[in-house]
Amino acid sequence: MDSSHFDLIVPLSGEGILRTHDFAFPFAPGECWFLPANLGQYVVQPIEGMVTVIRTYVPDIVALRAELKSAGLAKEADQTVFD
Repeated sequence: MDSSHFDLIVPLSGEGILRTHDFAFPFAPGECWFLPANLGQYVVQPIEGMVTVIRTYVPDIVALRAELKSAGLAKEADQTVFD
């Protein structure tokens, strides 16, 4: 986890446990977990079998745009990255 942004975790399939150094909470598909930037490290642990989750966050827009442009994707960066 990066302390410069929050993470949003959305379980899609399977059940598991979201663990940090301070807590352990069970999760199931369809829930949303908003994890603060200062949370520190966390682990998504399946209870049984596999778990599929989406992890998303709001990136540093200036850095993302620069990275896309340096990769030769200037047009795409202007069309998909909003301020």
